[in-house]
Amino acid sequence: MTGVGISVLGFPALAAGPYDGVWRGQQQTVRKNSHAVCESLDHAVTLRIVDSRFSRRWGPGLRDTIHAEVKPDGTLFGSTSATADLDKARRTTREYVISGRISNGVLEAEIGSSLCGARWTLKRG
Repeated sequence: MTGVGISVLGFPALAAGPYDGVWRGQQQTVRKNSHAVCESLDHAVTLRIVDSRFSRRWGPGLRDTIHAEVKPDGTLFGSTSATADLDKARRTTREYVISGRISNGVLEAEIGSSLCGARWTLKRG
């Protein structure tokens, strides 16, 4: 994955959730596979939670979107499946996942696949 970055998509306005707002912090690489291009994973992250939901772009060319939901207890989860070309003749399906928790004012989560992954440590504000 070259240039894995950030994109936040909007959701329709409903009742505000207890974790809504802007969260900022760092993304650090936790998993790299020698057969995958997992570059540019370490950088600052800004995440906007609206109505207890957020979305992130991930994967090669940032072409796949992971939609996630934050539950009232602070747990968060989202996933999507994407088709990846191994070469011109072979394709495979990969699952991209966001999983974590908000506790004591800190959002900690992992994002990625079995090949490339990063950990977020974010604070509101």
